[in-house]
Amino acid sequence: MTATFPRGRTPVKLTVTDNTGDVASDVTTVTVSAGASAGWWCYWLEGVTRLPPLWLKAAPRPVYAAPSGAVRFGDGKFGWAGYPSPFGTGWGLRCVTSVSVGRAGAYPFKVTANGPVGLYVGTKAVLSKPWASGARAVTTQWAQLAAGANDVTVVFWKRHPNLGTVQLDAPPGSSVAYAAPRLLSVLAGLSTATGGAAGGATVKLSGSGFFNGEVVYFGDKAAATINDGGGSSSDTMYVRSPPGVAGTTVPVTVRTGNGVSNARPFRYVAGGGGGGGGGGGSTHVRYTSSFLQNKGGSKFTAVPLATSIALGADGVTYFVGSLKGNVYQVRVADHASMTVASWCKGPWSGPNRVITGVAVNPALTHGSFVYASSSIIKYRSKGLSVAQGWANGRVELYKSLSSGGCLVKVKDVITGLPVSANDHTIAGIAFDQRGDLLLQAGGSTNAGYNGPGSELSGMVDESPLSGATLIAYTSKGAAFNGRITYNQMGNPATAVQTGGDVAVYAAGLRNSFGILRHSSGTLFALDNGGNNGYGHIRTGCGPGAHKPFAQGGDPADTLVALRRGAYYGHPNVNRGRKAPAQCVWRRPFETAGGATAALATLPSSTNGLTEMRSSVFRGALKGHLFFTKYVGGTAGAAGIMSTATVKGGGGGFIAAAVPAYRPGAAPEVLGVAPDRGPKRGGYRLYVAGYNFGGRPQVRVGGKPCTAVTVVGPHGLTCTAPAGSGKVPVTVNGSRSYGHDFEYMFI
Repeated sequence: MTATFPRGRTPVKLTVTDNTGDVASDVTTVTVSAGASAGWWCYWLEGVTRLPPLWLKAAPRPVYAAPSGAVRFGDGKFGWAGYPSPFGTGWGLRCVTSVSVGRAGAYPFKVTANGPVGLYVGTKAVLSKPWASGARAVTTQWAQLAAGANDVTVVFWKRHPNLGTVQLDAPPGSSVAYAAPRLLSVLAGLSTATGGAAGGATVKLSGSGFFNGEVVYFGDKAAATINDGGGSSSDTMYVRSPPGVAGTTVPVTVRTGNGVSNARPFRYVAGGGGGGGGGGGSTHVRYTSSFLQNKGGSKFTAVPLATSIALGADGVTYFVGSLKGNVYQVRVADHASMTVASWCKGPWSGPNRVITGVAVNPALTHGSFVYASSSIIKYRSKGLSVAQGWANGRVELYKSLSSGGCLVKVKDVITGLPVSANDHTIAGIAFDQRGDLLLQAGGSTNAGYNGPGSELSGMVDESPLSGATLIAYTSKGAAFNGRITYNQMGNPATAVQTGGDVAVYAAGLRNSFGILRHSSGTLFALDNGGNNGYGHIRTGCGPGAHKPFAQGGDPADTLVALRRGAYYGHPNVNRGRKAPAQCVWRRPFETAGGATAALATLPSSTNGLTEMRSSVFRGALKGHLFFTKYVGGTAGAAGIMSTATVKGGGGGFIAAAVPAYRPGAAPEVLGVAPDRGPKRGGYRLYVAGYNFGGRPQVRVGGKPCTAVTVVGPHGLTCTAPAGSGKVPVTVNGSRSYGHDFEYMFI
């Protein structure tokens, strides 16, 4: 569904009826401006040997670009989230914006840096400092600004081998916004770097600024555009490669009315078509849409209203959470055909309860266990009072019976977790390297304020643990206390936590479903942006400190890198009593008041998050993040031979993105389950891949993985040795693409 809006403000109301019969409405205001976006636009430059010049079209060309709420990079709490490495030397930064002031005059610009830095207003250099020592220094320069918008540029050269730092404080009372239509195209990457000499390869270009008459060139030949985003996307294009000469490499560039982008290499090979997709063991990345199927080939539809999915430690069992309040166990017979061998429904969590997150703890190796987050959403409509409902969330532990039965509930691991009066609840869960449990607790409000206008959010205040990533210290084992208690239940706004080994890990997450412990060690999370008409934005801790969401709210979903103690912008006045910064709502890339900026914004509602751990396509996607978007119930989970997603519905099915990949004749390891485990070893690993032969020799980090059992044409199991760190897993000397298994800290 699309619509065209005139310049100005247009109110929009959407009413939908979902597949359960629930009716919901939302309202927003669409504002069409001349193309200005709040904040700065920053370009990352490589091969820099001097302070970059003012002009965007001058060399060196930027290789990465992204918006930023402010020029706040490096030293202190700001970091370089989303940008290439801030260490090393020989790179630079160029940030552009327009600074608007109400009247002409001299205004101060405060600059902090530890390397050569320049500041321009229009074409006039206001500051050019060599910062020869590399020490952090601060200076304030005054510049004449005209009334209205003034073009401002900051340039920085990473000359010294330290943590690059460049920060700018714009004049007090000014506003900053960059002109999106004037951005220079930046080409970040190509989906394939090779193609047949006859042309015709489909190539996806990723980057930014792909608008204003964009044309892609392979050398001096224009490529045919397949899809340029239809005016809705400025960071993705699909083109068809023109013919070329086999054995030659040409630069791929994007030309627009704003100039020519940086170049990415593309090599022509003998033949034609799609970049080498037909050969065995090809690295050309291509997927086909499929689904789990029954033995007869029909679509597997036994799981209703699925919400979440996790791959079991045996590599062939998926645990699937459902809005019906059950965890389903689905065992796959053959990954290549995605055929279900057996399935069963676990015990009911209880009346009106839903399962919204599932996870497997890699520290538990003495059986097949799955953790599930459970709650009663919209509890007031289910007959519960606020006192009875606001802490009804829990985490439950289930065990899979080895005797051929289904799941049995072991216990409630955690109780007393926060749940909103609408549909924000305990959702995604994950385990860290110590075996502690991280869980996403939704907020009770739309943007921190509970009062008139918040009726659609449930009219309940934030509580001590709501709107945050929580950490449960389950590594304590038998000493862990999962019973969360409070000093009173009548008013969540003033309640104080009095018991339980659960605490806030990171605050300011409005309604986070997806959480992932990445193989790099980074904790990633997704968060849903706010909704106009569901409550005001909180601007402070006082009762009158709020304003309408339409006057500055941001509905974008975000991807964040979780840091202990960070605040990501969703207010909680309960915690604000001790941390006032948590009383103020912040935009995704805003860092004022100590907030931590998001890595990226995403379409609403992006809820599922997983990492590709398979070495398919010779490891081309290994470590990449995959997202799934809400379409009636979706979530992501890394499979061994594919990346699976759950699609909910009345008779829900499990969709799968199946790699179009044909292996060569040599042994190949595609993946390992579990992909983490304790240092002591002694537990079974499932190794998936091709061409293992009848007597495979398996090594984990160079050590023998013993008691090998071949379990089918694409898998084997073995007993892991003791070890530490990140290690490859090989079969009969197979090639490794990065690490396949990681030993935990325990």
